[in-house]
Amino acid sequence: MIKNPDSRLVTAFESFSEYGSIAIIFSVSLVIIGWIFGIPVLKSICPNLLSMKVNTAGPFIFVGVSLYLLQKKRSDQRTRYIAHGCAFIVTMIGLLPLTEYLFGWEMGIDTLLFKEPPLTAGTFHSGRMALNTALAFLINGISISLIDREVRGKYRPSEFLSSTAALIPLTALIGNMYGA
Repeated sequence: MIKNPDSRLVTAFESFSEYGSIAIIFSVSLVIIGWIFGIPVLKSICPNLLSMKVNTAGPFIFVGVSLYLLQKKRSDQRTRYIAHGCAFIVTMIGLLPLTEYLFGWEMGIDTLLFKEPPLTAGTFHSGRMALNTALAFLINGISISLIDREVRGKYRPSEFLSSTAALIPLTALIGNMYGA
């Protein structure tokens, strides 16, 4: 545990966190606008990639809002409740598709807002987020919920969980680079 952190470094990380959360909210809002107005170029980050599902974009908004609200300069109790509420929503949005995958259920949550054409390339279930994405949202939601917790005064479970969640898209990225 660092006793006297460098204040410039702390300020730089806080700024990165704040601007990163704003970037998440902005970019994912563009995806949602793409779905609302049927603009294919906004539905995907890159033209050769699959479109981002709306039920995947939604949790990103909640992650961005939660991280933005958890900045120290906004840390009143009401704001923290809202941030943790957003984290709970992310956890539930990650958990529901996981239960659909694990138990073979079709709850219909995948097509509540927008229906994707049947047999869309690269998808097994129309409109459903990928299994690894659902797992990452579940872990991230739990991580954000535990952001203020310490074990034995020095270990933060949220750091381990967020690192674990970061490995999930990293493995997908490496797989895409190798054409897997």
